[in-house]
Amino acid sequence: MSSAITTTEIFLIAMGIIFTVPYLIWRLLRTDYYAPLVVVQILAGVVLGPGILGKFFPGYYAYVFPPAVVAPLNAFSSIRAWSRVRPSPPCCSWRWRAPC
Repeated sequence: MSSAITTTEIFLIAMGIIFTVPYLIWRLLRTDYYAPLVVVQILAGVVLGPGILGKFFPGYYAYVFPPAVVAPLNAFSSIRAWSRVRPSPPCCSWRWRAPC
């Protein structure tokens, strides 16, 4: 039985890091008073990116974010971004609560 870690497992590790690190920073350091979660997520993305993490810890970055994992992460982020851009019809607005 092989103990080598697969690309799918590395993808799940990367997703876990991307989702949990900003939230833990936000909650444990209590930054919610002066920085909303989205700001902490953006800053954590910059720190976890190739410019900082890849420069100071290239082996770790190459292991957790290889090209085979970065490509699906980019596709996932594009799908998520486009799903939020879709406007809702005016009749279904939260403000008016009119039936569609």
